[in-house]
Amino acid sequence: MARVLASAAHLLFRHVRVLRLWFLAGWGLVFLGAIVGWWRVHSTWAALLALNVVAYVALLVGAGWRRERLIREAPLPQFLKRK
Repeated sequence: MARVLASAAHLLFRHVRVLRLWFLAGWGLVFLGAIVGWWRVHSTWAALLALNVVAYVALLVGAGWRRERLIREAPLPQFLKRK
């Protein structure tokens, strides 16, 4: 089970840039639909937006932290090692 979660987290952090575009496109469509009148804005949308923003920020922070950790722990190429 832990292996499945680790691979899902790896996949999520790997494609964070694409997820950012989908996130922005989805909320853009929501706001456009609310302005045009496709649907009514409910009070629960504010809570959903807040939860999405928190999840999005957590995803970005986690991806940055994971990237920095991978860079820091990566082995040096052979030509950079001290002799």
